[in-house]
Amino acid sequence: MDALPYYLRNFTRPVLLLLFILLIGGSGYRVLEGWELIDCLYMTVITLSTVGFAEVHPLSSAGKIFTMGLVLSGVVFYAFTLNSIVQIFMEKRFSDFMAANRMKKKLNQMKDHLIVCGGGYMALAICEELEQAGKNFVIIEKNPESPAAELKERWPVLLKDALAEETLIEAGIERASGLAAVLSTDADNLFTVLSARSLNPNLIIQARVVSEKTRDKIMQAGADIVVSPRVVGGQQIARSFINPDVQNFFSVVLDQTSAYKFEARVHQVKKEDVFAGKTIREAKFRERGFIVIAVRTPEGKMTFAPKADTVLRENEDVFIFGPGSRDENPA
Repeated sequence: MDALPYYLRNFTRPVLLLLFILLIGGSGYRVLEGWELIDCLYMTVITLSTVGFAEVHPLSSAGKIFTMGLVLSGVVFYAFTLNSIVQIFMEKRFSDFMAANRMKKKLNQMKDHLIVCGGGYMALAICEELEQAGKNFVIIEKNPESPAAELKERWPVLLKDALAEETLIEAGIERASGLAAVLSTDADNLFTVLSARSLNPNLIIQARVVSEKTRDKIMQAGADIVVSPRVVGGQQIARSFINPDVQNFFSVVLDQTSAYKFEARVHQVKKEDVFAGKTIREAKFRERGFIVIAVRTPEGKMTFAPKADTVLRENEDVFIFGPGSRDENPA
């Protein structure tokens, strides 16, 4: 609900009613008593306000009857105005109550979701990517005017402080798979990482740093990955100068809005996997729209550009890349 137009609409009706009564009152005294315009308006105002002042001039019988009607009109006006004010607050509270209930129900149903702490432009970019990938997420941002929080009708947004542990618990951190700490200061991100790690030791945590000096501290606090937008942005600009063709290629294949849709996936070979014991050639990833970039053993050894006769074994990770096929499962 857009608050300002809603309030203006509800307050406009009492104001228009008051102006209408003033117009009728002033016109009535002018016609019935023949007073000056200022006396007509004055008499109308003191009658509606019920202040008890004496009449500006003696009233005729018709004028007294008209005044009684004006007093009753004032009572109706006050009742109507009071009703409008009560309606505004009641509807606002009811709307907030229902929105909070819907949010609570949605959060309780979430599992393996991602929590984005912060509502700035970096959070906005993260959420847009997650939305395109079909990932469940919730935003924690206490500023209702932040870029991400303004989209609360589109995304689940908790308008609370991410530094409070109860807020993280409300966001379902115990059931979440990851958290992005992208608050405005390194101190806030550090505190959020500490709280998140203590609440969920298995959580994958990524954090943003403004100053490179705090990178080690945030890593020690429990972050798995720390990103500096300034460094990443600078590196990307430099690479576009050094290898513009390569950079343009990656811009095309990694841009989710591009006409060319590419995906990078990791397929873990499990015990009952159809790929277990087969070579890369026999697995026929190419027929499924993927090429094999690398294979990682359970011990962590990585083999890039593996040969076609490489045998895929249980618990190995196969890194694949490509547009894929309609079947989401490469197997």
